[in-house]
Amino acid sequence: MEKQKARYETRVELNDSLIKGTVAKDGVVRISDTTKGLFVLIYPSGVITWRMRISFKGEKLTLTLGRFDEGYTTDMAREAVRQVKDYISTGKAITAPMMISREKLRELNPTGLPSKFTFENLYVEWLKSDDAKFFDSKYLGRVENQIKTHVLPYFGETEATDVTSEMIKDVAEKLQEKGKVETSHRVVGLCSRIFKYGVSQKKIQKDPADSLKGTLVASKRKSMPSIKVSNEGRIGELIYKARNSKEPYANMLLMLAYTFVRPGELRMAEWEEFDLNKGLWSIPAERMRMSQPHIVPLSNQAIVILNELKKKKVSRYVFPLGSNPSSGRPADTNAILELLPKLGFNKEEMSAIGFRMLAKSIFESSNQFTSALIEKQFPHNAGNRTSSVSNNLEYIKERKAMVQWYADKLDSFEKGYAQKIGASRGIGSSAM
Repeated sequence: MEKQKARYETRVELNDSLIKGTVAKDGVVRISDTTKGLFVLIYPSGVITWRMRISFKGEKLTLTLGRFDEGYTTDMAREAVRQVKDYISTGKAITAPMMISREKLRELNPTGLPSKFTFENLYVEWLKSDDAKFFDSKYLGRVENQIKTHVLPYFGETEATDVTSEMIKDVAEKLQEKGKVETSHRVVGLCSRIFKYGVSQKKIQKDPADSLKGTLVASKRKSMPSIKVSNEGRIGELIYKARNSKEPYANMLLMLAYTFVRPGELRMAEWEEFDLNKGLWSIPAERMRMSQPHIVPLSNQAIVILNELKKKKVSRYVFPLGSNPSSGRPADTNAILELLPKLGFNKEEMSAIGFRMLAKSIFESSNQFTSALIEKQFPHNAGNRTSSVSNNLEYIKERKAMVQWYADKLDSFEKGYAQKIGASRGIGSSAM
């Protein structure tokens, strides 16, 4: 009997070696530390849990601190006990890691933590922020539907700081099981954007969705249409019609053609990102798909367009909202997509991302540039994570020459189309 008592009620100065050497064969072993209230439970399964027992409002409460078998050491447990006691008596912030929920901590000292701030609270705050104002109302409507339908029912009431990557992944996997692979990727991306906003506002410390990159089932995107490289006349026609169009986003289309960046990167471009004297555009990491900054060399044609636009500057955005340029908002999300049909190009023939595909195809088919140089110009292609990590000013002279060659090529296609129009009108040729 005395042995049994020693086995379950011993109070000793615990250390990691002693705990590791204790085996629970006949049942749970409890050993109390010399630190008042702290004890460890050793289970036959191998699970070893630190707990602390305190008196609170006339009752005895047992709180779980952490698992020794998962690396929660004796020193960590003692420090946790000390901080919990300080928190209860003074409200001093707890910095030690522990398994006690924020809800339980609020019960122990309601004034010791800020009011509950859930993921839904963070989402609503983001929706009213400048970050969300970048998007048009149609897009925000889709965002609201996806968050309310697929996210809030699962962890909307969870503290924003307590949402884990596993919770987000569970939501994504449920969508994938229903065949909604695209939606799962969009939802994870939206969550990441909301969490990054929370980090920027110091509401949370990290974005739990960030670690999910590359772990989900690959998105089976439809190949976006692009004019065929061999159809030089049609390429020239598009450039010609955009240059002669009075539509508010015509210059945006020309810039997309000359820079072949992703549409979202151009739509959100701000004047402070451009050095027109050096002919460089520095896109910040937060707008890049691979979260790496990207330097875009500008052709002479692109610089001419930018200098003309700068004379009429009304916003920090290079391409402000067409319907209200002084609103402080960037161009519509679907600006290029809606402009293309007005120029005579339907959605089956050309897309906004199609300019990127077209440029890469022309570079590759020309046999004038190495694959390494081409990849430096397209650092954030899917599947190109290794070469995309360092871009910046590497091979900038060669890339600038390559971009200028491409811009001249587009202009030659445009000139060919103009000459064709002139001939059909019986005036020999037509200047651009």
